[in-house]
Amino acid sequence: MRYLNLTKDFNPCDIHHPEELVSFKAFQFPGGEPHIVIEPFHGEEDVHITIRVQTFYDIGLLIMAEEALQFMGCVGNLHLTIPYFPGARQDRRMVEGEPLSAKVYAKLINDMDFSSVTMFDVHSDVTPALVEVSDSINNHAFVYHALLEQGVWEEDPCEIQIVSPDAGANKKIKDLVKYLYHLQPEFDFKVIKCDKTRDVATGKISGFEIHSEIDSKAPLYIIDDICDGGGTFIGLGKELIKKSAGHLHLIVSHGIFSRGTADLFSIFKTITTTDSFIYHNVPDPQSLTRIPLSKVL
Repeated sequence: MRYLNLTKDFNPCDIHHPEELVSFKAFQFPGGEPHIVIEPFHGEEDVHITIRVQTFYDIGLLIMAEEALQFMGCVGNLHLTIPYFPGARQDRRMVEGEPLSAKVYAKLINDMDFSSVTMFDVHSDVTPALVEVSDSINNHAFVYHALLEQGVWEEDPCEIQIVSPDAGANKKIKDLVKYLYHLQPEFDFKVIKCDKTRDVATGKISGFEIHSEIDSKAPLYIIDDICDGGGTFIGLGKELIKKSAGHLHLIVSHGIFSRGTADLFSIFKTITTTDSFIYHNVPDPQSLTRIPLSKVL
């Protein structure tokens, strides 16, 4: 197996041997088009492409790389790891006239001849159903590592409150708690179920409901797949504080943080994410913990 890491300094498969890496040069034409030149290698081998997709340019570069590899005689099957799947949150048509974005991106991926497509903690079951050869990895190992980084498992067994931010997350949170309990049965895991009210036309959240009693002495961990601007988590955090919540912690698989993290850290004691998304190469604050996907994939 050879590995083509299209994103600089992104190595989710944890490859460190130069002989396993496919060499290439990628650049952009003055008209904006992505282009790539891949260095041929000896012997027929499968190639595993990895990429951090954050713009449509990244999709274009992936398409160009796949096309180039298909016509290289030294290439066997192609595999793809695309941890953050673009458009996964747009998995239904909310208003007339908008695209089903998840389907659009899935079609682009399906039109490429991959033998497998690995994704990490996708937003819903819709995307894996749309991608024909999908392998969707859940967030269980990541959350366990996030709690490990914070030293939770080194403390005396206690109650850990896991916050399910909305009804759509309940099934995922339930499965996660089963996983954590299997590894750490001496801890008491409690699920705090919440709901949010959203205006379908504008997408704005108008309120939150908390359906479970909160232990003010036990830490609360809000766990979700994506944090973009952070408004949802700030709003939910404020509601939890009104309910006399103790220390709040945020664990998100894909940290976009398009509005930075200052407002989030005014609510949360800790924020933990992965390296699946680095917004415009903005440096992370020292208080943000980013766990490499190579530890959990």
